Amino acid sequence: ESTKIHVTPIAQISWIAALGILHTRPRLARISMGTTRFSSAGRQPCPPASLLWTLVQLLPLAVLTVQTTETTTVETTMQWQHHSTTTGVTIYVDARAGSDSAAGTAPSTALQTLRSGVTACAVAGCQTLLLHGDFYGNGTATIGKPLAGLTIATWGGVPEHGGRSSTPTRAGPGQDQSDDGQRGRGGASATLFGSIVVQLTLQLNQNQKPTSSGSGATAVREATNATVFAATFAAGTNAAQALRRLPGEIWVAGVRREMVRTEMLRWDSPLSSNTTAPVNTEGFVYGQGDIPDGWDLDAAADWSVSVHHSWVKGFHRVQSVDRSNRTIIFTNPAKFAFGTELYCSDHRYYVENVAELELTPGSWRCRGCGTLAASTPVTLEYRPTAAELLRRFDLPQTTKVRATRGHATAGIPVSIPAMEEIMTIAADGVTVRGIVLAEAAGPCCRDTACDADVAAMASGAISVTNAWNVTIINVTVSNVGGAGVRAVGAPGLRITRAAVLDVGASGIFVLTSADARVNNSIVRGFGLRHRGGPGVRLASSLDGRVDHNDISQGSFNGLSGGGPDDTGAGSSFDSNLVHGNGWVGIDAICDYGGIHLSTTGSVKPVYITGNAFWNITAFHNGGSGIYMDVSSTGIQVESNLVHSTAYAPIEWHINPGVSAAVGAIATRIINNVLVASGTNAFYTAKGGAVLYWDGLSPSVFERNVVVVNHTQAPAVSTLFTGRTCKEDFPTSTAANCTAKYADNFAEATFAANVWWNTSGVLAATFPGGVACPDDRACASLSDWQARGFDVKSVVVDPRFKNPAAGDFTVTATAALALGIAPLSGLADAGPTWSL
Repeated sequence: ESTKIHVTPIAQISWIAALGILHTRPRLARISMGTTRFSSAGRQPCPPASLLWTLVQLLPLAVLTVQTTETTTVETTMQWQHHSTTTGVTIYVDARAGSDSAAGTAPSTALQTLRSGVTACAVAGCQTLLLHGDFYGNGTATIGKPLAGLTIATWGGVPEHGGRSSTPTRAGPGQDQSDDGQRGRGGASATLFGSIVVQLTLQLNQNQKPTSSGSGATAVREATNATVFAATFAAGTNAAQALRRLPGEIWVAGVRREMVRTEMLRWDSPLSSNTTAPVNTEGFVYGQGDIPDGWDLDAAADWSVSVHHSWVKGFHRVQSVDRSNRTIIFTNPAKFAFGTELYCSDHRYYVENVAELELTPGSWRCRGCGTLAASTPVTLEYRPTAAELLRRFDLPQTTKVRATRGHATAGIPVSIPAMEEIMTIAADGVTVRGIVLAEAAGPCCRDTACDADVAAMASGAISVTNAWNVTIINVTVSNVGGAGVRAVGAPGLRITRAAVLDVGASGIFVLTSADARVNNSIVRGFGLRHRGGPGVRLASSLDGRVDHNDISQGSFNGLSGGGPDDTGAGSSFDSNLVHGNGWVGIDAICDYGGIHLSTTGSVKPVYITGNAFWNITAFHNGGSGIYMDVSSTGIQVESNLVHSTAYAPIEWHINPGVSAAVGAIATRIINNVLVASGTNAFYTAKGGAVLYWDGLSPSVFERNVVVVNHTQAPAVSTLFTGRTCKEDFPTSTAANCTAKYADNFAEATFAANVWWNTSGVLAATFPGGVACPDDRACASLSDWQARGFDVKSVVVDPRFKNPAAGDFTVTATAALALGIAPLSGLADAGPTWSL
């Protein structure tokens, strides 16, 4: 249905309370009025993450149209036609010492709340909004079009990155700043939290005695083993609304705490034997005994089910469970049919937030989160660690813990993420400088399955949409459930000296933003819940650049980008340090690399230059260094260092049936150091390779140093591997599309390379040869050279200067004589500062 609301223009109204929008005088504005989710047919929509309060100034209101359809996201928008300008006014806000009755135009007359500050700024059309203190989430701050050119910064002496602590901490409203390390930033002047703080009180399990004997740490351990802290919230409260989103994490003293869950399980079979049938996106047949008879199926709406796809870890809400046929059906279809792409998924899944599971120290659950019924309360239960109990009770070694059911002498403050976006920017020329954003919520997985590629369903704690020339500088985003920064349609975006730490999805996600640049930043800890979130993604952004960043401790691609049909043409990734990414644990995913680019259908170049990639691994397959995927073409790979990767330093993959672009510039791999010196259990059993090469389009491979370190990677059994053209294009009639692997190289040029095996023997595993099936890769170097490849190449120890210390400078005279140059881009790779 569609409803039109006609509003009579009003000349001068200071506040329209129903919409929460300031109105003073005519200015251009295109204001997002928020996102409302409607549903029917018994489905329960996600409660809103927050109410939007907007930094805007409006001219008289026009027509507002709202369309409502089942499970459809609806955005209401107003459009005006006159551009606004900001004035030179500065508004000050001090969360600790300010007053909302003050003028706000000087530090001595600072306002206190962020809402009052932005209201005053909008009234004055201010140019600068300066913040100081800890601001608690009461709505997403949306910077609308009228405040183009606004600078949001801090006052009170904030040091540049390098002198700041890495993790913000906080306390609940009314608590002292010095409260047991819960609050204070160690130099941060302003922190915006996307969460609300609640106090949990100590509850006893039914089988615990009212008093615990013992003293000090012993008593605390006894209490930890038998108690939980809990609080119940009425249905209409902010806490209940936040919990009904079923966030993947809460924070206790700034530490991420996850929901109670089962061990890793294995589902049995898809719903249909036709693996690609649409019904197989709706659920699966679970394994015998996975859902015990003692579990209350009436509470299944409270559950969250995490299911592994090969390169995605999805989260699903439960619609029904049928024990008679062992089927579990989700509220929304999965992106991929269960039963497809099983090469890594291995049928893995687990169930979260089950009432019958025992809470372990540091875990929590939410009772009643599966319904939005107005009368249904929500209960949060958390089992603290022994260290948390010691801190909260401040126990000397002789103090006894005394507690009775439903009562505690002290509580534990818990932060519940309430907003996916702490700040959204939709105005040109906005600058955000020096602030900290923390504890934003991850995506709500009730209305849609949370299983998109590259975790694209996740919002950012800072979100930029349809705004030009936005600058984000010296900003920290930490402890969030979704992405750190997300920008879509943001040409000229600049993100510099940013610290993005411990995020549930992508660190920095930039899409369709020409000339965007992400540089001199640190992304550490990404994909912590939504495993497919990259560290930094710059995709479909013409002439964009990602440079001089340090990206580590993530679960997926460190760098990601490209774009189909030349939408990412001219973009570059240079002088980055990408390391320590991927995971071999049971909860990890597969099929990624240090950098992953896809340029399907493109004829123009994308650049990978002067980066270092090392210590990249994966659960099974994956963990390569430089990964060119989905029939990519035109990628220019030059002067990079790759070592200690679980799989091939270079992986060029052709998707079956996806042809390379006709007329594309040659893919060039020039002057790189590629060392196969890593493995994982999967490749130790299967055998690894140095170059995975499906590429069929024109290519150049020159002046590279290719080394197999058999001491560190004894399972690397071949220099080349890949699929033949006939395997990927079985109906092709092209002359060079054959069942012989060597014919893949018909349009390739190899020259002036160094090949070396630390064991002293270079295996006869070049493309071609007659001793292996399909002419795969069993030719000697001389046989390979006889076909016109690598004619000037040599087999020689490159004599790296100090590889144990990460210095892979080539010193061998014979190698240097080929024109191999130092990896000059690595001299200043990475950011200019550190945490």
